[in-house]
Amino acid sequence: MTQTDCFLSDQQKEELVPLFNAGKCVPVRFFKNGRCLNISNGLLMEKSVNIINQYVYWQFSKETALKIANMLNVKAVFSE
Repeated sequence: MTQTDCFLSDQQKEELVPLFNAGKCVPVRFFKNGRCLNISNGLLMEKSVNIINQYVYWQFSKETALKIANMLNVKAVFSE
């Protein structure tokens, strides 16, 4: 795994907490340069990691996930 500076700040987390589990939540993964990203600490998984082992977030609506992706300048990939 590779450490990046691409993760949610404490201020961003505070802003997003009221949006957790609000509305219809969908499974989402966040990607940067084709690698799955842990939005809490900025760790990027290797491209070769099987989808079953990638970070999947379940507590966001599609709108909230897109907002997070925009904040971090990454891509949100949904599994509906």
